[in-house]
Amino acid sequence: QDGESSTRPRRLSFGTNIRHSTNARKERREALRARHAKLRVEVAQVRRQIEAQGRGQRFVLHPAHSKFLPYWDVVTAVALIYTATLTPFEVAFLRPATATVQAWTQPFFIINRLLDLVFGLDIVLQFFTAFRHVRGFGEGFWIADHKVIAQHYLRTWFSVDLLTVVVPSTVDIYIAQSSLSEDGQLDSGRRNPETSASRVGETSASLVRTMRILRLVKLVRLARASRIFKRWQARITLANSTKTLLQCCFELLFATHWYACIFSLQALMASSIDDTWLGENMFDLCLDEPSSVAASNATHEQLVLPGCPGLGLFRWYLAAVCWSIMVIT
Repeated sequence: QDGESSTRPRRLSFGTNIRHSTNARKERREALRARHAKLRVEVAQVRRQIEAQGRGQRFVLHPAHSKFLPYWDVVTAVALIYTATLTPFEVAFLRPATATVQAWTQPFFIINRLLDLVFGLDIVLQFFTAFRHVRGFGEGFWIADHKVIAQHYLRTWFSVDLLTVVVPSTVDIYIAQSSLSEDGQLDSGRRNPETSASRVGETSASLVRTMRILRLVKLVRLARASRIFKRWQARITLANSTKTLLQCCFELLFATHWYACIFSLQALMASSIDDTWLGENMFDLCLDEPSSVAASNATHEQLVLPGCPGLGLFRWYLAAVCWSIMVIT
């Protein structure tokens, strides 16, 4: 009996059971209160994060959802096509604007200033345009926080974009304010009478050549085309074969045009036209014609090759294109 009584569980009184149940309910209520308080703190933190994220994304343009960006991409694409085609042609074959007042009446000068305005506005928009952060294996996500977008743009493309706007416009305006006359002298009103005309002409010609090369910095703007192409690629679906074919065709056309402009610049920079592809050993296009014939063939805006006065603009460009195609193929 003593063994059985020692192993038998002790029975608690009724009052003791009530006290234990009351304490358990209090502990559960306190645990629930602590859990609710923790949830309220977490909800408040998430709410503050959402509000801060909303403030950071208030003026952000998302390429996948914005209705404005597709139209702006078209405007930028037209500006880039102009830059890729007419800017090398203008530098290689046409005279720059050489008078401040007359410059604003010349179409190319006005169009270039409008392009500077377009690319300047595009720089501002890049601070508010979401970008895609790509991780390994092609995975990625859109970054729409304004602060992160601005920091990323300042670290990557901002200096290049600013360079392509400031340098060409500064060069064009400087050439216009320098006002080179047709005889190659500077119309600054401070000519030294002891300086020979030939020396001034050589200095002015060298200055114009250097400025002409600096104007080709505009072509760096074509780096923007990759960003526009990525946004278009996300909206337009094409087969890989079609993309490759279109890419090859455009690259061949632009390469032909650019090489033609490069060959024209090479002829302009040469000391003698006979040492270039236009000389008598190559194309032999430089004919000794009277000045009246040369004036009728060359337009007012066209550059005149030294030693080749009778070469018209169309014939000059066509010869450069033919030579470019021959070199490429």
